[in-house]
Amino acid sequence: MKDSIIDKPIFSDQDRLTNTLNLIPRTPGCYLYKDNENKLLYVGKSKNLRSRIRSYFRDNKNHSPRIALMVMQIYDIEVIITDTESEALSLESNLIKSHQPYFNVLLKDDKKYPYLCITWSEDYPRIFVTRKRRQRIEKDKYYGPYVDVGLLRETLMLIKKIFPLRQRPRPLYKNRTCLNYDIGKCPGVCQQIIDSETYKKTIKEI
Repeated sequence: MKDSIIDKPIFSDQDRLTNTLNLIPRTPGCYLYKDNENKLLYVGKSKNLRSRIRSYFRDNKNHSPRIALMVMQIYDIEVIITDTESEALSLESNLIKSHQPYFNVLLKDDKKYPYLCITWSEDYPRIFVTRKRRQRIEKDKYYGPYVDVGLLRETLMLIKKIFPLRQRPRPLYKNRTCLNYDIGKCPGVCQQIIDSETYKKTIKEI
């Protein structure tokens, strides 16, 4: 399905996307997503290739950040038809082991890649780096994944220098502010010197 004039992701070319999807059979097999340099992004398997592939380009608002990022980089789709779903599973495993597609590795090793979390579920949201997303609260937002954790932490430190933010999960003292308030790094969240809505406006700026 690759041609020499592909110059934009397939999701942004509706005619090509529709034609490609219509050519994909409703049979078991593996699908391979490739980028603009024909490098393998992701390998998946399904008992119904057309239905599975179509799902990536439909209702994309419900995609995780990782899947949404992957879809934006798909320039070409290749399929390999198998007789059964079990054959597709075996083929998928072999292809992933052989090629180590970036997004297969990313999706498999969730602990390796950090995210930035903003706890919108709290009256005074926190911003922090985390590798845990499995027990997340619906209102909280996760951004990422990021490959360079060092650069992510440096960026977060810079943000905290520019914006006065909540620095701790819990107050250090019950009845008074800590040093972070005195030096302007925190707006006095622990004693509610700043109200919740005003504080959230700062988070929205970030």
